[in-house]
Amino acid sequence: KSRSFEKLTSPTKRRKTIDNADEIPYQLIRIPAGTSVLNLNEQEYAIVRKRAACQLEPILRKTLKLSKKETANIIAKLRSDPNDFIKPESDNIFGCPLNQLPVAVVNPETQLPRVVVKVIHSFVSRGGFEQEGPFRVEGDKQQLAELVAGISQGYEVEGIDIDSFPVPVLAATIKRYLRTIPGSLIPKEATEVLVKLSKLKDHNLRSLAIQLVLLTLPYQHAKVFASTNLLLKACSMRESVHKMSAAALTVCFGPTLFDTGINLDLVSGVNSLLKEFIENYSNYSIIPSTLN
Repeated sequence: KSRSFEKLTSPTKRRKTIDNADEIPYQLIRIPAGTSVLNLNEQEYAIVRKRAACQLEPILRKTLKLSKKETANIIAKLRSDPNDFIKPESDNIFGCPLNQLPVAVVNPETQLPRVVVKVIHSFVSRGGFEQEGPFRVEGDKQQLAELVAGISQGYEVEGIDIDSFPVPVLAATIKRYLRTIPGSLIPKEATEVLVKLSKLKDHNLRSLAIQLVLLTLPYQHAKVFASTNLLLKACSMRESVHKMSAAALTVCFGPTLFDTGINLDLVSGVNSLLKEFIENYSNYSIIPSTLN
């Protein structure tokens, strides 16, 4: 059934990220430790993001042996959103910055386009986790092109039925969407810092520092990453059926989610990190107690 009705009002109206937490009396607001990133609204996340940046600064100075100026530059880059300077040339959701997707086509919980959420739901409900190599098996390229074209505006065009496409094509569509996010879901600066922090010997400090870096991501990026990590966690729990371990999933998704360029050391580092994120999903998708 066509979902063109989701176009509705002002489909070209784009979102503006709320990130000026300085205007919020954040000292008076308490967000319970253990709250999932997926349960935060944009204003709450702006508060969390500012607190995370403040706590991360001294950790970076101490662990990475950086000067105050160097640390300030890194924090500024982590908190900036390069997508603000990218102007989408069309309403194609593939390749559109997350913070500039039309409001009408976005799922508020996941910050993913609703139609991509439907692709994920179809993939899971139709046994995606039960098929061997769910994200490794290549789908038919012609069918993939047809589905991508049919949902590129954020809704199903006439004649496109997501549930009619084979599961491998749905899996390929999910990867295609994530891979086309400008600057990657985890931008280069955050990727490099995460890999450096992953080498810390102090386990507790290492875990907290990585959590804080993830919480400096732009709102939409943090939400999509948490949603994707949840999908991969659910998939890994069916390893005995589909024969893809968490490590195998990282090979498919590491370079897709992180901006590693052609740096093989970064690729290796993010694959190890993503495996850890998948295996310990609940540790890396919540608000740590230190932020209160």
